[in-house]
Amino acid sequence: MKNSSFSKAVPASKHLWDVVVIGAGPAGCLAARDLALRGATVLLVERKAIPRPKICGACLNHRGSHVLKTAGLESLLASPTVSSANLFHLQVGRCVCRLGVGNMHVAPRSWLDGELARFAEAAGANVVTETEARVAGVESILEDDHEHRSVEVLLKPSHGEVRSVRAGAAVVADGLGHPSLQGGHGWSEQVAPTSRVGMGATFSSDHRFYQEGTIYMGVGRHGYIGVVRLSDGRLNCAAAVDPSWLSSSGGLAGAADRLLIEARLPVPTELAQASW
Repeated sequence: MKNSSFSKAVPASKHLWDVVVIGAGPAGCLAARDLALRGATVLLVERKAIPRPKICGACLNHRGSHVLKTAGLESLLASPTVSSANLFHLQVGRCVCRLGVGNMHVAPRSWLDGELARFAEAAGANVVTETEARVAGVESILEDDHEHRSVEVLLKPSHGEVRSVRAGAAVVADGLGHPSLQGGHGWSEQVAPTSRVGMGATFSSDHRFYQEGTIYMGVGRHGYIGVVRLSDGRLNCAAAVDPSWLSSSGGLAGAADRLLIEARLPVPTELAQASW
């Protein structure tokens, strides 16, 4: 698909939407696209710019690929940006396990989310970026002697005033913590004390150990780290570590370095200068 510059402003002519979808990740984009294809008026709202970096591994497992195929988006998997991985390399110190994983797909999440948002827009959804959304409440509207319920959503662009829109329904797909539901509605964020911190980076590296077509995973006492080579030659790293251990590691790059060393995986020299 051709690149699209998404709007940062909600269309002024529309006051009542069939559905407001909050969050333009894979779930939100696919929901918005499917609803628009079914004839609904859809507003898809994303609080960040698109594309944007995501703290997430760059791999699609077989179920993820199947979802794209079922949605009629198999063409995405044939993109030059997408490569294949057929081997999983798991290393814990001296213990190494290499498993065949069939044909998995490797694609940068920033690229994938951007493409899915463009497909949603092409289907008729209105995509608005750099705008925070919060569900304000549900009200009853009397129209033609029939009572209808509508959801009020407050929209706050990165530059501009807060605006209220209404919809017949809201789909909340804004990730962990669901910030759009904070401040009422019986929702509260709870973080387990044992939760780990996610971190990620993508950087150029010609380290010979990390080959295209293999997913590398290193496991240590305080977390784990995955490494995969993208089709453009860069390395994508994603990890989850204990918060207290992260604090004693001298930063994100230091934690990634320690994880790789403990798992006895090679440390790319470019890792320390990467943007985490």
